[in-house]
Amino acid sequence: MVYIRHERIEINPQYNNGCPGGCSRIGCIGCPIGGKNRYKEFAQYPKYKEAYIRAFGRMLKYREECGNKDVIGWKNAQGVFDWWMEDKNINGQYAMEFDGPDLTGYIEKGN
Repeated sequence: MVYIRHERIEINPQYNNGCPGGCSRIGCIGCPIGGKNRYKEFAQYPKYKEAYIRAFGRMLKYREECGNKDVIGWKNAQGVFDWWMEDKNINGQYAMEFDGPDLTGYIEKGN
């Protein structure tokens, strides 16, 4: 934020409470970076939720055509969506953990 202010870069006005309830981030609806806020986004934009579920259905069909193994909890497109929204790893899924400072709220404080 310091750089943005210093260089007088114009930012998306939605960051300045231009969207309903104010926005902490502007990005794709349902983006995993949005965390639990995704539930609110999909409630506000249900057609996007439907599109994600359709895409997960196509993914499952393609996986089956390719002979890939079943994934626990991925019985149907809704099951994949539910897993994805909870952002939990499944058995055998690669996970990345970062050691470092927690920067949560850093930008919001104007640093």
